[in-house]
Amino acid sequence: MIENNSGERWEIGETLKAIRLNSGMKQTEVYSNVMSRAHLQRIEKNAQIPTYPLLLNVIHKFSMDVNEFEYIRNEYSFSETQKLFHKFRNIKTTLNTDAMRNLIQEVDNYLLKNKSAFIQNLHYILNGYLILQETNNIDKARKYFDPVWKNIQKKETWYYNDIILMSNIFYMFEDEPLQFILNQLNKYFKLYAGFADIDRISRITRFNYCTLLRLQNRYFETESILNELLTSATKAREGTMILEIKFALNQIHWLKGFKNASDFEAERIISSMELLGDIKASEDMKKDWEKFKGEQTISIH
Repeated sequence: MIENNSGERWEIGETLKAIRLNSGMKQTEVYSNVMSRAHLQRIEKNAQIPTYPLLLNVIHKFSMDVNEFEYIRNEYSFSETQKLFHKFRNIKTTLNTDAMRNLIQEVDNYLLKNKSAFIQNLHYILNGYLILQETNNIDKARKYFDPVWKNIQKKETWYYNDIILMSNIFYMFEDEPLQFILNQLNKYFKLYAGFADIDRISRITRFNYCTLLRLQNRYFETESILNELLTSATKAREGTMILEIKFALNQIHWLKGFKNASDFEAERIISSMELLGDIKASEDMKKDWEKFKGEQTISIH
């Protein structure tokens, strides 16, 4: 492992030199046809900062990308902003109010010392989720989500962080902005296809949209979307999502009159979720299935 005992973030040239030496590569192997020997020595001694295109060229010769280079340069650690973002994404469910409160405190402390539109947007979203859980009042919660949308709406182009933020809150808006946001998300899901975990985020977003329609008793409108998602999730081997999609499709099967077969399938799906170790999800499915069957009148649009 490359080590830096200074306790401080490495300089660019220092990091390049350490990676080169650790890889057993000579200077000529890395820098030939890229820069002069004198230029190289100035960079590796931190006397000169390389241009971005030159830096990319060298990093690629290490079979490495910029994210990994920065991770190494930061003492094998993420930046403070990245750490907050990862904690936000690891909360997983808005039912985890304790985790949200703890993260809000961390975000507050960060914003006291730093300006960051992105972290401010995280702050709004966390508070909006918390209000929603405590009051079950979407209008009160939307007051926190609206500033996020207003900030991102001003941008001509959305980037990865914008996509993640909006995919987490799109269903909080009224129909007109909701449809516009969904169209924008679908546009950027295509542009970013294959980048990081965007494909998984795309599936989650589309499934959440189906959940929104189901809450409005618009079950049959979700069938084609769910079938596409099932194919995609199966290729990606996302076990939990596969079962959630099958559960939603099974509700449609029940509505079509196949009640006995649907009851059997629901039991099978719930048991499979238990086997995956997601006990909370299996318990929620069991309650949802009984509630779904117990509804005497369902308006299907």
